[in-house]
Amino acid sequence: MPPSTRVRIYGGGTLVFDQYGQVKFKIVNLIEDHKRQTARLRYLWESGEFDKEKKPEARFAQLHRARMSMGGRDADV
Repeated sequence: MPPSTRVRIYGGGTLVFDQYGQVKFKIVNLIEDHKRQTARLRYLWESGEFDKEKKPEARFAQLHRARMSMGGRDADV
C-alpha cells in the first residue's frame, strides 16, 4: 500500500447482556492496536478492497460473507 493511501480506521465493541438487562461482558477492538490494524489493512489491501469504490454497506456485508466462508474460524485481522 503506498504511503499516500488514505484510510479510515474504526474501532469497535460488543456488549453482552445477561437475562436481567445488565452488562455481562464488554469486548472491544482498540484502534491503538497497531499489530491488529496493520494485519487488517494488509488483508484489505491484498483482497482488493481499495481497488474499487463501494457503498459502506456493501463492504460491511462482504467482510461478513468472507468471515463466514472461513468455516467459523476467526480471521487473523
